[in-house]
Amino acid sequence: MKDQTTKALAMKLQSQRFEDWKHSNTDPLKVFAFLKLDKHDILTNPGLTSWFNYLDDFNARKPSQGMTRMEALSNGLNDRGLAKVLEAGMQGRGKTKAIATKLEKQLFAEWETKQYAPDRIFQAVGLKNFYGGATEPILSDPALKFWVRYMNEFNTKHPDKRTTIFETLRKNYGDEALVGMLVGAKTVVNTRAAAKSLEPQLLRKWLREEL
Repeated sequence: MKDQTTKALAMKLQSQRFEDWKHSNTDPLKVFAFLKLDKHDILTNPGLTSWFNYLDDFNARKPSQGMTRMEALSNGLNDRGLAKVLEAGMQGRGKTKAIATKLEKQLFAEWETKQYAPDRIFQAVGLKNFYGGATEPILSDPALKFWVRYMNEFNTKHPDKRTTIFETLRKNYGDEALVGMLVGAKTVVNTRAAAKSLEPQLLRKWLREEL
């Protein structure tokens, strides 16, 4: 009974707090920070739904200052943080995976509308020139797995502009860094298969270019 009373009181206080924010037109990103949603467990945080509702209401009242849900999440977490959160959610189960799938679909749709190419997103999620300061092979980076899904979707919709993981890695890192990356990745169980797939592509490219 005590737990129920405490929970009811907490919900009442939170409801009042949202009303106060509404009346003062508090920036949704400030509310985001106050609720401490900028954490990796955001998809399981019950405050996320309340914040989305607040954001929608704010957008209706202040359309000139409005942001879509995905724009707001990108601002709150940054693109790399959002990519890692969604990738973690996609590896989860049940409700968490369902939420991640829904949000990722919305995000990809917005990027598609803005005509963002995979190379732009590669940089946005912190993969461009990341290898030099990385503490792990880039092939094991959760943001890369997230990016690959966007690349695949982009390629399906734009076959004339399609790209590949190999082409993007080589373009952004160069051959020397790519070789080091593949050597390191082959020592890690989770990335060994990917490295073995990319290595012959590099060798074939060298042969064609007569290097």
